This record gives sequence, C-alpha cells and structure tokens, in this order.
Amino acid sequence: MTDDAAAAYAAARGEMIARLMAAAAQSAPRVPRRGEGRSADGDATVGVDERGFVEHVSFGRDIARLDATELAAATLEAIRAAQDDARGDAPAASPAAGGAVRRLHDDSFARTADELLRGAKGEGR
Repeated sequence: MTDDAAAAYAAARGEMIARLMAAAAQSAPRVPRRGEGRSADGDATVGVDERGFVEHVSFGRDIARLDATELAAATLEAIRAAQDDARGDAPAASPAAGGAVRRLHDDSFARTADELLRGAKGEGR
C-alpha cells in the first residue's frame, strides 16, 4: 500500500470511528422515568410509570361536552404525551440521533475503501 493509500485509509478509519462514537453517544440508554401528559385542549391529563403504563387519568370539568369519540381522542392524546414525557429525549424521538445513525449509512467509507483497493492494485482513480 502506498503512503497516500495508507493515509487515506487512516483518515477513513478515523472518520468511521468518530461517527460510530457519535451515534453511540446519541443512542445511549436513558434512565426510565415517570411522565405526565395533557391533551391539547386540556380535557384529559394522564400519568404513566417508567414502563409507559397508565397510572392515573383525570378529566377537566368540561368533559361532559365531549362525545365518546372526542373523549377517546383526548385520552389517547394525553397518554401519548405522557409516554413521550417519560421517554424524555429518547433516541427514537431525537432528530439528532436519527441524523447520526443516517450518517453511518452513507457510502463515503465504502467509496474510500474502493479507492484504496484500486490504488493498491495500481488501477486509475
């Protein structure tokens, strides 16, 4: 392997390790916690435990004006909000984490490795 190829390989390897470390840091497990959520209209409030299971539900005074479909929608909205709160900035909800993982799947490392192999075999770039 030529000095240029060795330097390119070392640079690509360093970049790959840096990307893996960044993605691992972004997706580190979070400590489970309880969460609280409220429907957008405030009709339903829900608390969930560390597993995301409903612990309590409460409704506002205006709940009587809702029909069954609206009540179900408000309750589900509050449950989802509480579960999101319990997750905090979990990797699945974090755009930064998704970007770090997507960057791992680009083809720059494969292209660099191909160039190194072509260079080692004496083929043109």
